[in-house]
Amino acid sequence: MDIFTRIAEAEAHVHGTAVEDVAFHEVGALDSIIDIVGAAICLDLLRPDRITCSEVELGGGMVRCAHGLLPVPAPATVILTRGMPVKTGGFPKEMTTPTGAAILASSVDEFISAASFRELKTGYGIGTRKMDKPNLLRVSWREESAAGDTGTKAPGTVVPWKTEELVLMEANIDDMTGEALGFLMESLFAAGALDVTFTPCMMKKSRPGTIVSVLTGQEKLNMLRETLFRGSTTIGFRENTVRRLSLRREEEKLDAEYGETQRKTVYYGVEKLRSKVEFEDRARLARERGISLEEAERIINNGFAGK
Repeated sequence: MDIFTRIAEAEAHVHGTAVEDVAFHEVGALDSIIDIVGAAICLDLLRPDRITCSEVELGGGMVRCAHGLLPVPAPATVILTRGMPVKTGGFPKEMTTPTGAAILASSVDEFISAASFRELKTGYGIGTRKMDKPNLLRVSWREESAAGDTGTKAPGTVVPWKTEELVLMEANIDDMTGEALGFLMESLFAAGALDVTFTPCMMKKSRPGTIVSVLTGQEKLNMLRETLFRGSTTIGFRENTVRRLSLRREEEKLDAEYGETQRKTVYYGVEKLRSKVEFEDRARLARERGISLEEAERIINNGFAGK
């Protein structure tokens, strides 16, 4: 449903109409429906921890569609690939359709150019169109390798942490108020930042300043660049590629007599390390009953134990 919704919103934007009035044209064709539903079923069966994708080839030339002859990429494809790393000109034909772009936009967690991993299984989808380059789609089932991992582990052994290639954006600012910085942090999170921190620093002319640090994946990079330039007083910032290692987390929900609560559990591989109830849920129960945060957490954890 998310994939179909993204296509409907893109088509509505192209035609200047409401989503409810969109006619799907080619997307309503049987092959497109099979593509979308098939991809959803595949991902539901595989349940990968994370989905990554390389730079997306859009192709080139012209494409004939319901509206006649249009330049590649098609208007809906342009909208659906917004924020993705893309390239054109590798082929003289359309290589990414609105259907394919919507599947990527809905499914991919991170677009990466390089990674360290062990290949477990690989599948190829080969197109019927004859070209001077291989016309194929490759899908791989991989295990990520952490920094320092020599790859000597037995096949099937899962590294107990997730490794990601992210971008760290940093700006030094000395002319924004605390209120403005607080609003900037909210805006950065709303634009898709994975983390935002402020660090005091001393700048030129002995002015106290703030280092604004933003952690993000490639797919949100341009939106966050725009947010930093428009939402802060900086005229420039630094970007560095960083490697983040993180443990798997699972969230549980409990609907009890004291309301809905959430708890996060952290795992080292399959080993459960620790669990923590969301602060807002603990604080709400503590206020309602006039008890401490520790007592509120004990009550909520007892509820989870009896779930």
